[in-house]
Amino acid sequence: MPTKFLENLGSKLAERWLSTILTPAFIFWGGGLAAWIYRHGWLSLETWFVKQSQIAQIALLIIALLSLLTSALIVQYCELAVLRILEGYWFRWLRELRYYFITIQQKRKYKLDRQFQLLIARIEDKKQPLTPEEIEEYARLDGILHYFPIHLMPTKFGNILRAAEERPKNQYGLDTFICWPRLWLLLPDSVKTELTEARVTLNTGARIWLWSLLFLVWTPLAWWVVPIGIISAYLAYKWLVNAAIIYGDLLESAFDIYRFELYKVLRWSLPNSPEEERQLGEQLTTYLWKRPGIDSIQFTDFK
Repeated sequence: MPTKFLENLGSKLAERWLSTILTPAFIFWGGGLAAWIYRHGWLSLETWFVKQSQIAQIALLIIALLSLLTSALIVQYCELAVLRILEGYWFRWLRELRYYFITIQQKRKYKLDRQFQLLIARIEDKKQPLTPEEIEEYARLDGILHYFPIHLMPTKFGNILRAAEERPKNQYGLDTFICWPRLWLLLPDSVKTELTEARVTLNTGARIWLWSLLFLVWTPLAWWVVPIGIISAYLAYKWLVNAAIIYGDLLESAFDIYRFELYKVLRWSLPNSPEEERQLGEQLTTYLWKRPGIDSIQFTDFK
């Protein structure tokens, strides 16, 4: 029974790896082959291949397979870098361009916030139930502003993730970058699974976006490569935005529900009010970052 279970698990993991890693690579190289055939015709390729010896044909097939696997692994290795670029962490020589897009985000946030405040003022002035249109507009603006961070990024995708990273610090005093690795170890397996799947979706979206841009290298061979690559990159980015919302909400929820488990494990005093929690959270962050200045803290013995 254990052996059978491991075989089934291995087959499922292999199928998932093949579908998420190799499929985009296969589409990329298959699209390149289709573009080449579109430019030069199938007959010339078939004639050339048939003229090769059997050993050469096998070697060509092996090379094609190795190219497929190698390119898939290289793109997978670049996932994190692609995500960072899409968030807005650009190269230093693109600093001016980054500031330009951040300015655009600032203007958009200001405009939305202004509309939201005017709507709230109208609601407070009217001493009667809200109309369906007002309720819908309130929910729309509130939902959009929820995913704007204090420190803006140049892209919508980056703002969504940055907002999720900032909220635990703003509300609880817990810095996400410092506290999250510790909190992760305390999460139940079911929660880890949900977060891992959400992260895999982000990585998959980044991988497809990169493959879409790489697909444009076949442009000299066929005109239809350009619209396919651009549309695919656009859809991949939209997918990433939706995936970022889910991942950010799960990250924030993990802090909302399980942050006190971190307090207990580290024998930190539990807060009695939101204001006290922010102070204790900031102290806990400082302690975990191993900065001086909190030697007077007394540990709590939880029984």
